[in-house]
Amino acid sequence: VRRARFEVDGSLYRFIGFKVEADFTEGVSLKDAYLDLRFFPELRFRAGQFKVPFSLEELTSSRFIDFVERSLVNELAPARDRGVMLYGDLMGGTASYFLGGFNGAGEDTNDNNSEKDLAARLAFSPFRSSDSFWLKGLQLAGNVTWGDQGGSTSAQGRMTARTTNRFRFFAPQATRGERLRYGGDLAWFLGPAAVKFEYDVQTNERERLGPGGGD
Repeated sequence: VRRARFEVDGSLYRFIGFKVEADFTEGVSLKDAYLDLRFFPELRFRAGQFKVPFSLEELTSSRFIDFVERSLVNELAPARDRGVMLYGDLMGGTASYFLGGFNGAGEDTNDNNSEKDLAARLAFSPFRSSDSFWLKGLQLAGNVTWGDQGGSTSAQGRMTARTTNRFRFFAPQATRGERLRYGGDLAWFLGPAAVKFEYDVQTNERERLGPGGGD
């Protein structure tokens, strides 16, 4: 079984929301566990473990992605992490923003250094309130994360199918120092059809890991 998840979510007093979700395929692993404070549509606050606001494909649930597996570019995107985030919708949902601070250690993992990751995402749906069939489903977004990782590893290139013998184009490398991710995505929904594009970049510092201890 690829996924076996149990989820509890709900609302209290209209402006408080919560969600807890765990996966039971290989032991028990925590996925989502967060509290939402929904002051206004324009200003909301979330704390706990949840998805970092980066990458259209990663932010789309596995139930709704277009193919059986996520694409190679997903190796560059963060998934869930522990942190806090301000987010909201502006101009009637035409624009959405997400701004957060995260441990940078990843899903269901204790923080392993004193540094934190900063993440931001801004999405525009300029024709959302339009009656135009051709334009109302257009969405543009950009996102960035930055943080000092201390000792870690870089992204790797590998086939997305999760088999034990999946092909790896290049292996992860040891890294030390700052990690920067940035990218943008476009989605154009036309009834049951869609066109999607995403471009992401990740750079890692390698302090004192070069020849002779160079950077």
